[in-house]
Amino acid sequence: MPLLPEKDFCRIYKKTPRLTVDVVVCSTGGSVLLTKRAIPPYRGMWHLPGSTLRMQESLMKAAVRVVKMETGLAVKSIKILGQIEFPRIRRLGITMHDVSIVVLCTLKGGKIKPDKNTSAVEFFTKIPAPIIPHHRKFLKSHTLL
Repeated sequence: MPLLPEKDFCRIYKKTPRLTVDVVVCSTGGSVLLTKRAIPPYRGMWHLPGSTLRMQESLMKAAVRVVKMETGLAVKSIKILGQIEFPRIRRLGITMHDVSIVVLCTLKGGKIKPDKNTSAVEFFTKIPAPIIPHHRKFLKSHTLL
């Protein structure tokens, strides 16, 4: 499904919350996959892979798509871990309200190949700095790192 043109994206999401999916990918060694943002907001910060949920896409399929798109890796979605709310995030010159459903996945394989929105992809056993504060809080509260 094609992406919304920026004009439509801004028109819609300055008036209504945006539903997204963030993904916790755990390796067999207990580490968690994080990506470094190459785009605003939060450019240069580590975060969970994530993106907007597409029309008629299940959360589990979205999680698999997002990880493949951002990292090149194949994953299997397991379960929903919780949610993260970003009530006031600045993006594309507007204030948005993102609500993200967090999905737990396991690594199936593949080769790391970051997309244009991602400057680095790494597995961590401890929370790195700098990391998006909402993601730090979620990872700590779920004792994932």
